[in-house]
Parts: sequence; structure tokens; C-alpha cells
Amino acid sequence: MIVHFLIWLLAVCGVTNTIVREKVFEKPRNIVEKYFKETWVSYLFNCETCMGFYVGIMLVFLLPYDCGNIAGNILISGFASSFANKAMTIWLYKL
Repeated sequence: MIVHFLIWLLAVCGVTNTIVREKVFEKPRNIVEKYFKETWVSYLFNCETCMGFYVGIMLVFLLPYDCGNIAGNILISGFASSFANKAMTIWLYKL
């Protein structure tokens, strides 16, 4: 159970970091910035905490774990992912 959760945590941090910071998603981020400048969409693609929440929600369907009910799984996944990404950002990038 713990190993499964740690794998899930590494997955959400990796996916979020790739979307928000890495070169492979640079073009989509530039397109979002061009067409949605200063909107919540632009903010989402530039914020590890925000994107992490939604990545966590999406990955709960790909790498499920059970805490009792689906709504609880979704919320726990979103918040855990958001927190993990914020912690990773502070640790790695000293923000």
C-alpha cells in the first residue's frame, strides 16, 4: 500500500513537472500563454501546485487506490498531489 502510494506520488510529481517546466511542453505552454494570457488557464500551466491538483485527480483513475469512496479518492488525490508538488518545488527550486 505504501509502495503503491509512493509510486503514485512520484508519477504525479513527474507529470506535473513535465507539463509546467520541461521543454517537451514548451509549445503548448506558449500557445496557452498567447491565447489565454492572464487567465486561469495560463496560471494553471505555470503553477506546479495548481496543475498538480488536476494531475492528481486524473491519475487517480490510472493508478487507483482506495480510501473508501470515489469522491474521497479524487479529493485526497488532488490535495496530496498539490501538496507534493509544492514541496518538491520548494525543495528543488528553492522558491
